[in-house]
Amino acid sequence: MSNLNRKIALIATNIFIFLTLLVVAELLTRVFYPEIILTGTSGNLIETNKFGESHGLKPNSEGTSHGVVKKVNERGFWKYGKDKKNVAGKILFLGDSITMGIGVESDSSFAGIIYKSLDSYEVLNTSLIAYTSIDYLNIASSLLRNQEYRESIDRIYLFWCLNDVYPRHILNDAPGIIGDDLISSLVGLLRENSKLYHLLKHTFSDRSKSYFLYDRQFYADNNPDFIRSMDNIRTIYQLTKEYDIEFDLYLLPYEYQIRNVSNADFVPQQLITKNLSDLNIKIHDCSKAFQNFHDDSQYLYLYGDGIHFSTTGHKLLAKYILKPDE
Repeated sequence: MSNLNRKIALIATNIFIFLTLLVVAELLTRVFYPEIILTGTSGNLIETNKFGESHGLKPNSEGTSHGVVKKVNERGFWKYGKDKKNVAGKILFLGDSITMGIGVESDSSFAGIIYKSLDSYEVLNTSLIAYTSIDYLNIASSLLRNQEYRESIDRIYLFWCLNDVYPRHILNDAPGIIGDDLISSLVGLLRENSKLYHLLKHTFSDRSKSYFLYDRQFYADNNPDFIRSMDNIRTIYQLTKEYDIEFDLYLLPYEYQIRNVSNADFVPQQLITKNLSDLNIKIHDCSKAFQNFHDDSQYLYLYGDGIHFSTTGHKLLAKYILKPDE
């Protein structure tokens, strides 16, 4: 065998060994870390430009989101348990992927738990991944123009994630944003298919801290994105006031805020409360739901995820929303 052939054989052998080790490591990760969830949401769940410029849920659709099957009912809201009849009223939930409940079974999300707990109310959950404040305004405006919903919705609950302050356009420097180059495409492929990738990322980086510190910079009185997002909330409030609908705002914490109790930074929540203090909005700081879990904060959120709640986190949040004063 020539030297060239021996080199080619050696390279091929090393590549084979490397790929074999990767496959073994991936399989072992899946066995020993079942809590790791792969990302990705089925496009067939989404209806383009359903609420003006905002996408919405496609009626009677079914798909997966972060490894969990999700269903949409015939009216275009997330489906929970059994359909209710002869309800006293409806509560409209506005939110993003947190309120959507990615990574957990729908009936185990806080929206699903509340739906099952309120016999006399129906929960209309329109939440969808990547929503921001302008989407909430578009949805509220669209639904309240419909006489059926305008007359049947008694309350609107807006569940505010700190990244709802983002503008509609993509922020290229935001953590987790996937570009359109070859490396970004590879990263996107790994996020959707490799649990080993998520294990390594969580082991060698603090993504929860990175997300919080990035989003924290938007919360300043002179920040145009913050001003715009507060204006959108104000407009929603004016709509609820016009139609005599109760409006509650729930501020959802990041894992880093719950974990970092010795140096907790709740400036975003405080700034929102201050800026909306002149309105008759009930504002709830949901960090109170987790105040006894500082040492176990990672169990309240999905693995390696500082934003989206685990089944445990959803359960505690639902309990707080149902009885906020306890």
